[in-house]
Amino acid sequence: MTNCSLSSSGINIRKRKNNNGNKFHHIKTPGEKNQKFDIITISVLDKFAYKTDSLSTSILSMGFDLGKEFCEKNNIKSYFVLSNGKIWHNMN
Repeated sequence: MTNCSLSSSGINIRKRKNNNGNKFHHIKTPGEKNQKFDIITISVLDKFAYKTDSLSTSILSMGFDLGKEFCEKNNIKSYFVLSNGKIWHNMN
């Protein structure tokens, strides 16, 4: 890889437990009390690191269906590892 950046976001990073023993994540979706992620890891490839970092976090919070649509519509090079064990990518 030359002249490009890769950033990843995932749910197993920085997962914590609160005082009640419930697991939570530092990435939140507005209105979600018991947020469940269907993406384990999302990686984004682009020329600019600031863009890949913000996109990987944003796409993780969107969830797979909306994130996939967003990546296809905006031609974002991305690689998803899903909680059901499947993999999807848009690396064309």
